[in-house]
Amino acid sequence: EAFLASQPKDYAAVQELASLEIDAGRNKEAGELLGRIPEAERDATVHYLMAKAAAGSGRAKDAMRHYRAAVAADAGLMPAWAELAALLEAEGDFKGAQDAYQRMLSLGEESPEVRAKLVRLAIRQKNPAKALSLLKEGPTGKSQYLDAMSALVEAGQPKQARQVYEMLRAADPASPDLPFYDAVLTYEGEKNPKAAMAILAKVPADNPN
Repeated sequence: EAFLASQPKDYAAVQELASLEIDAGRNKEAGELLGRIPEAERDATVHYLMAKAAAGSGRAKDAMRHYRAAVAADAGLMPAWAELAALLEAEGDFKGAQDAYQRMLSLGEESPEVRAKLVRLAIRQKNPAKALSLLKEGPTGKSQYLDAMSALVEAGQPKQARQVYEMLRAADPASPDLPFYDAVLTYEGEKNPKAAMAILAKVPADNPN
């Protein structure tokens, strides 16, 4: 602050201070600081910081505008894509969020987390076929299968949840946890406690599940 008092047009220093303000939860102050930077001087990083400050201040529309400006200036700025997608989803724009996550995949951000977000979005949009397709297409770990099963059960789609269980079983047929997941799905998804108890009765007593 002392430095900027004497060098107000040192925009690199403005960014540094604004970043510290955001980390400290002083989003309004950060936004005011960044507002000093002329439009022509705002690069992807500046727009990204402005988006974070706006989001932290509860100004979702301003945040989305700056996130879009950030990725327009630097398409490879993955944190901006991820935070834009999360904000769009929180605002109920599932299609927009889906497009942002898909853009991340197309740019090479092949992470199980991004694919898991897309799977959940497909389920929220009542498109379980798309969710299953996404699980089959990319690298999918145990946690992603379980998350998808849970989301499908919550959405009242036990048949598709059972399909995901079969995918998990094919990926890790020797897992000692399979009977537990089978029983949970049978009980919570298919509403058949008797069959669930029968599955659990076959599990060795020393299994922690």
